[in-house]
Amino acid sequence: PADIAAFQGLGRGLTDCRGLKPVEPVFQPVSEQGPVTGILVLEAEGPWRIGQGTPDPDQSSKPADFLPKTEECVCWNEQGEGERRLRQFLLPAASLKGAIRHRMAFYARCLGAEWVVSDAPLDQEHAAVEALFGSLKHTGRENEGESGRAGALFFDDVWVDVDKSAVLRQMHNVIDRFTGGVMQGKLFEEESLTGGQLRIPVVLDTRRVDEGDEKLWQALALALADLCEGRLALGSRITTGNGYFRGRLEGELAQWLQERGQPVGEVA
Repeated sequence: PADIAAFQGLGRGLTDCRGLKPVEPVFQPVSEQGPVTGILVLEAEGPWRIGQGTPDPDQSSKPADFLPKTEECVCWNEQGEGERRLRQFLLPAASLKGAIRHRMAFYARCLGAEWVVSDAPLDQEHAAVEALFGSLKHTGRENEGESGRAGALFFDDVWVDVDKSAVLRQMHNVIDRFTGGVMQGKLFEEESLTGGQLRIPVVLDTRRVDEGDEKLWQALALALADLCEGRLALGSRITTGNGYFRGRLEGELAQWLQERGQPVGEVA
């Protein structure tokens, strides 16, 4: 009842702090028995585009047919003042997570000499990947009693600040899927981002994984090395050379992996 009364006493405005008490956040020291954090720093080597965004409301000309992923957000400055941005470029964590998960599954099978055979179920997830990225709970009567689980490796969504000069617009021909040639009089336009640095927070919950699993950490390190050394692309049109990055892993997570003999994030 006391909590309900306190909640009802709050004002309607988002900036109204009447009835609230300031609380200093308590941060637990990072250790091997808890979350280990790091920063994945990526710098684009060329154009890249992830997802599909919305047109710029201030743009007078016709928008491109394919746009980078955008999201409305509030950006805060050092003075504590917020600015509403209707179209902020976004790198969704799911796009990064999916690429690393897929590449890590490849390395986990290579390290375990688990080669493809004719009767192998192709959709079966690898145990090492499930340990870090979790597993789905399948529905249906045949899956009764089965449960899913959350992963132990987390990436954050990242908003990208780029100048208008870093936005590249390209015109493409439409391909005839029957003949493989160009369709006469058919064009589409794509908007991509060029360059820019991304700083993506990463958290590993070491309490939910086996720290002594050498192949698990080796597969993760190899997947991250592919991303940081320009061998694993993100987003669309990767077959034309888009979406490649160079980078490194910084912070306690990089040191944690190095202590297990798995250095990652060295720029090639």
